[in-house]
This record gives sequence, C-alpha cells and structure tokens, in this order.
Amino acid sequence: NAPTGGGVVYLEDAPKQPGVATTAAIDVDHKKFSPFIAVITTGGTVTFGNKDALTHHVFSPDVQEWDTGYLRKNETAGRTFESPGPIALLCNIHPEMLGYVLVIPSTYFGKLGADGKYVIGNVPPGTYRATAWVPRLPTATQPVTVGPTGVATANFELRPAG
Repeated sequence: NAPTGGGVVYLEDAPKQPGVATTAAIDVDHKKFSPFIAVITTGGTVTFGNKDALTHHVFSPDVQEWDTGYLRKNETAGRTFESPGPIALLCNIHPEMLGYVLVIPSTYFGKLGADGKYVIGNVPPGTYRATAWVPRLPTATQPVTVGPTGVATANFELRPAG
C-alpha cells in the first residue's frame, strides 16, 4: 500500500548543507494546508500564510504554547523549529484541517511520490541512517551506504503498529 498522503525519507546523520531546507512556506488554501507536508532542518523557519477569505488559526498539539493567532486573508506568521520530529498542524476553527511540518537533523531528504518512490540527491559517500516517515505510521530506520558512484537503494516496508 503506497501512502496516499505522502511521506518523507531522510538521512538522520548526514551533514547540513548551508542554506538548504532552512525555510519553508505553508499556505492555507481552500481549507487545506499546502503543501500537506513541509520539510525543514532543525533551526529552520516556517512561514504560515492564509490565502482563504476565511480566518484560520493554526496550532499544533506537538508544540506547547504556540499558535499563529488569527490569520486573516493574506496574513502570515512565522515559527522557528529547533527540535527534530514531526509536527502535526491543526486549525482551531476548522477541525477537519490537517498538515505536517517534518523537522529533520540533516538537509538530505526525498518526498515519497504517489508510487512510493523517492530520490535523495547529491549525497556525499558514506554510511547513514535512513529514516522513512509517513503520517500515522511508525517510522522505519535502516543503514544505507553511499559509495563513490553516489547511487544507493534503500527500500522500506511501513506497516501500522499492532
């Protein structure tokens, strides 16, 4: 089963490239978070914007004492995220809304396509811990070694817990 909502595979212990994945923008458009999953590196900043005529109020149960306040049309609010991990995004006004920020410790990641495939480009040779994250599924981590050719394959099987 390929995840329909997407997911991300990232290298936990790869180096940080300067200026990569340090900012992201998530817009609320037609009562949906766009993109559904945004990826930033630790210490990165996400800008939340509202494209709807409706007012939205973004918060996360994963971040204590934080919310955007009321965001009217074309207003934005920013937040810096220092700790790695997934952060679910909700709206106080529209309970059906859901999105994610995934904060990762490196800058090497690939988003899963509809076919479940991903590509992480330009990884320096070495052995890394590759982690697959998909909303509402347990993460899976495995070692992957990138040789001088720069090509390596890591396949994951993600299943619900239980």
